[in-house]
This record gives sequence, C-alpha cells and structure tokens, in this order.
Amino acid sequence: MPSSSPAASSYRPPARATRPALTSHWQAVALAGAHGITAGELLPYARNALDLGRFLDFYTPRIDAGHHGGDVDRLTMGLASTEHVLHTVTDAGVGGALPAAIVGLFRRGVEAGRGDDSASSLVEVLKKG
Repeated sequence: MPSSSPAASSYRPPARATRPALTSHWQAVALAGAHGITAGELLPYARNALDLGRFLDFYTPRIDAGHHGGDVDRLTMGLASTEHVLHTVTDAGVGGALPAAIVGLFRRGVEAGRGDDSASSLVEVLKKG
C-alpha cells in the first residue's frame, strides 16, 4: 500500500545500479530488527555505509590499470569477513542467501589464486563467469 507521506510522494525508485546496495541494506535492516534495532536507529550508519563515492574514487583507477595488489585489502581477509557476516545473519535467524552468494564469490576469487590480491580482483573473476 503506497504511503501518503510527503517523502513518499517525492520518492523515485532507485536506478538498477543501486539495487545491490539497497539489497544489502534490506539485509542489514532484517538483521538489526532481529536484535531489536529499528530501521530508523540504523539509518545514520546505513547512510555512511552506502556512501560508496570514496571507494569508487579509490578503486576505479586501480581497476582500469589492472592493479589489484593487496596493499590496501586482501581477498582472503574479505572472505573471512563475509563468512563472519553469513554466520552472524544465520545465527540471528535471518535468511542468509545474499551473504552466502557473496561468500561464494569471494571463495571463487581465493580459489582462483587471488587471495593476496585486493577485493577489486573480483572484477577479473566476474569477467570469467
């Protein structure tokens, strides 16, 4: 049922490119709710987490140059982090399909020999299907 609030009347659906980030947000809201935290209480943290500008600015030239060195982050650490998120979500009784898919992608990258590379190396993994 559509909302009649002023904010809802000016709302425009997100562009397709923002849907993965919003899907991650829905996952975070579900997890927060499982622990008694409202979407409103999560909002200030979500705004900061969804501000991807600084990451895009940093990684874009590195990706274009084919530089995926693990000088800033490493895929193995990303895999450990995403596995932790998956366990946290499922332990809270929240569906884990989204984090499981992300764990699978990170695992593919590590298995492809990119464990010491940056998570940006997932671009190369994704290119191979």
